[in-house]
Amino acid sequence: MIRRAATGGEDRRTRRTAIPSRPVTTTDAAILGLVQGLTEFLPVSSTAHLLIAQKWLGLAKTDLHLEVAAHLGTILAVVLYYRRELLQYVRETITGGPGRKSVALVVVATGMLAVVFVARKAFPAIKEWRLDAHMATAGLIGVGVFLLGTQFARRRSATPVGGAAAARSAAGEAAAAGDIGWLDAVAMGLGQCVSAIVPGWSRSGSTIGTALFRGAGPEQAAKFSFLMSIPAVLAGALADMKEEPFSRNEDLAGLAIAGGVAFVSGLLAIHALLRIVGRGRLSWFGPYCIAVGVLARFLIV
Repeated sequence: MIRRAATGGEDRRTRRTAIPSRPVTTTDAAILGLVQGLTEFLPVSSTAHLLIAQKWLGLAKTDLHLEVAAHLGTILAVVLYYRRELLQYVRETITGGPGRKSVALVVVATGMLAVVFVARKAFPAIKEWRLDAHMATAGLIGVGVFLLGTQFARRRSATPVGGAAAARSAAGEAAAAGDIGWLDAVAMGLGQCVSAIVPGWSRSGSTIGTALFRGAGPEQAAKFSFLMSIPAVLAGALADMKEEPFSRNEDLAGLAIAGGVAFVSGLLAIHALLRIVGRGRLSWFGPYCIAVGVLARFLIV
């Protein structure tokens, strides 16, 4: 059984870990880990699907630590999938090379999350939105419309070799069509902010879709979206652990199951999405998000 808060009180943390309609079992942990792993990378919103899954399983709320374990599983999936690229980036950041720019672009995109920090400070109610199933279904419908629009995105042409492009080439950096640039990183970072504020608005759908609208190549957009998820998801997990530290009474088996299932399903989701996006079919997820959002709004939540 996953640990639940046993004390009373009306503060936000207590409400969040309130005892559900029934205890969370290891089967529940496996199902929620599967949902998290698949939907963290597929552009269908992990937040919305977790809320829907909780309702379907008859749970009032999922333990915060269960969510953290599942998120850590998805981070590990990205690290393993891109282990060679990440090691190369580390080496080239130290010695110099194209990988240094890639790391800098991820830092720029992640830095945009400062917008979320400011927004949550200015409007504290935003923190509670992630628990609002009705808002999550609305976000799911909204991102579905956004994804439908990506079918009209056009890939930009190769940058002419001259001026700034020539300087980049001289430094050993690619100037090929579809590569992620500085403005792309800023735009994708802001797209990530939207998903961090609005529940149901898919992080991967928002970031990849934003890059496509800017003319980036689908493969480059998906890869960069996955890489920028590492610091973003890790920061969210650390913030949750700071809010509610782990204790000795944790159900380690349940947490391990959630994290392990999320890890395996996350690897499958990354591979599947790269193939789908590479074929220019990100928009196919639009009707699915809209349909699930509408059905969930009227039948589940």
